[in-house]
Amino acid sequence: MRANETALGNLIADAQLHAAQQVAPETIMAIQNSGGIREAIERGDVSVGDLIAVQPFGNRLTLLDVTGAELLETFEIALANAPGEDGGFLQVSAGVELVYDSSKPSGERVVSLSVAQEGAMQAIDPERTYTIATNNFTAAGGDGHTVLGAAYADGRNTIVGNTDWEMLRDYMVERKEVFYQVEGRMTDLAQGEVTEEDVAEEGVAQEASQ
Repeated sequence: MRANETALGNLIADAQLHAAQQVAPETIMAIQNSGGIREAIERGDVSVGDLIAVQPFGNRLTLLDVTGAELLETFEIALANAPGEDGGFLQVSAGVELVYDSSKPSGERVVSLSVAQEGAMQAIDPERTYTIATNNFTAAGGDGHTVLGAAYADGRNTIVGNTDWEMLRDYMVERKEVFYQVEGRMTDLAQGEVTEEDVAEEGVAQEASQ
């Protein structure tokens, strides 16, 4: 749970993104610290008690305005102990593609970070400012996320919506049934068959098709 993409992490992040985009449609992604996911959800009917057990802290959805450079640095922090477990490891919402290499030195592990925008995957631009969503604990610097904490302290935050488990409840109720699985939102080159050259070639192909 704290070292790789998980089905439940995907579900929680998607629920946060959905809630965030109701009030700020420009939100590009949601990130969930793995340390804030405390229990699994079993197959079958899900109760409110189950959801509170998953996210028992009552954290609220928070929007942050960060630069692309800050976002990239945030993921470097998240990956500092990969492939070891870390509560600061970030689960990401749909439309995000993170490629990293856990064999590289800490702070140099992000190979590429892209997000779906305007019908195509676009690399995060260090010079641009983006709106992202997370919980108020992570936004304020929890689980080691000092870069987000600095943006929060700088006043670039807006707390919106319900608590985390309520967002998850509403998202699941709206869909009646949910089926989630690991789908490759994050790829560790040190653990798989994808190479950095493959990533570069795919990026060129995407650029050519735009």
